[in-house]
Amino acid sequence: MYRIVAALFFSIWFFLPLSGQSGKASVNLSLWPPVATAAVDSGRFTAVNVGFYSRNYELRGVGINVLAYTVETTARGGMFSGLNNLVKGDFRSFQLAGIQNTNGAFVQGVTIAGMTNFAIGEASGVQMAGAVNIAGSCFRGVQISPAVNITAASSGGIQLAVIANISAERFQGLQLGAENYAGTV
Repeated sequence: MYRIVAALFFSIWFFLPLSGQSGKASVNLSLWPPVATAAVDSGRFTAVNVGFYSRNYELRGVGINVLAYTVETTARGGMFSGLNNLVKGDFRSFQLAGIQNTNGAFVQGVTIAGMTNFAIGEASGVQMAGAVNIAGSCFRGVQISPAVNITAASSGGIQLAVIANISAERFQGLQLGAENYAGTV
């Protein structure tokens, strides 16, 4: 059975690059970024990504990786990684990572991480983490963490944490934790 799966994987890996064109959808099978069926700078969006560690230009579909997944521009769809998901642009949909999800721009959807969720830009939806949720700009939605939830700008919704909920500016909604802070309520 193992040999059949390995033969299928390498057959697809060999022939798939021949079918992709710039601006079209692609399927990416990857061990690590240089050893993959879709080039990072190809301009193609990835519809399905399966790998050990992958790096794609854009995701519009699902990405499943053993270690980590990096998307250079925008991601729309599901991202699942054993350690880390990183989106350098906008993200919409669902992320699940064993350690951390990091998003560089607008985030809309659900992010779940074993340790930390970090949204650098504006975010809305649900952040659930094993330690800390951080929104670098305004956040609308629900943040749940056994340790700390932090928002850097005006935010609203629900923050649930055992230790602390912190909103550097105005917060409209419910903060429930041992310590709760909002610039204004």
